[in-house]
Amino acid sequence: MNTKIFIASSSELSDERNKIHEIFDRLNKCHQHLNIEPVKWETDLEKGSSKNERFQDDINKHLECCREVILLFYSKIGKFTFEEYRLALKQNKKIFIYL
Repeated sequence: MNTKIFIASSSELSDERNKIHEIFDRLNKCHQHLNIEPVKWETDLEKGSSKNERFQDDINKHLECCREVILLFYSKIGKFTFEEYRLALKQNKKIFIYL
């Protein structure tokens, strides 16, 4: 069974978010029993194919399928990152916050 993890951050931390994806990929190769699946909404969603009015609604659907959420922010939390945080709280997800 895969453990899906959503990584939320503003665009200012996109490099750090990508590094976390790489870390999970390496962990999966070294420890195949972990089956960690970082959700990569940047590549999992086709741009321009949204059936919703807001692209963020499609991203939120991916968050809803995850067991854990990693929240990254540096100087401020962005509007959509805060929305993802509130959704994770509402759905009682395990949340890990990194400043």
